[in-house]
Amino acid sequence: MVINVGSAAMSFLVGGEGLETSYSRGIAMVDASYMFAGAVPTAALAVCINSLLERIEKWLISPA
Repeated sequence: MVINVGSAAMSFLVGGEGLETSYSRGIAMVDASYMFAGAVPTAALAVCINSLLERIEKWLISPA
C-alpha cells in the first residue's frame, strides 16, 4: 500500500493530477518549499496507511 501511495503521487509524470500537484510545481519552478508541501503530506499518508493496515493485520491474525 505504501508503494501504491508513492505511485499515485508520481501520477503527474504521465499527465494525471492528484496527490502531487504542488510537488510537480516545485520541480518545475525548482522551489523546495513547493516540493516539501507536496512530499510531506504524501509521506504522512503513507505512514498512516501503513500503521492502519498493521493494526488490522494484528487484529485479524491471532497469536500462535
